Amino acid sequence: MADPAGLLRENTLKKEQISALSKKLMADDILSNIPGELLAPTRNGLPHAQPDGPDTQRILIRLPDGARAEVTFVKLKSKKGKMTRWFWTPDSAVLLESE
Repeated sequence: MADPAGLLRENTLKKEQISALSKKLMADDILSNIPGELLAPTRNGLPHAQPDGPDTQRILIRLPDGARAEVTFVKLKSKKGKMTRWFWTPDSAVLLESE
């Protein structure tokens, strides 16, 4: 029969590994941690999305903690009947520096 304390240590190690992995993933997913109040003004400052224009736009923003991030916006379209509307949406972000 296996030692219950040994199994407990084994499960604790796995939980710690999972916790470390989830923290790393959260650090890698910077866009989801940027408040929408910071993204909306930058999106409104972009040129109007046009079918023949660029597919991506990159904008630098200053985060509340003093760090800077480069946010990449991609061009998408929405069709309703014969009308096609082009718009920008944030796709990814990269942390450039942190203070």
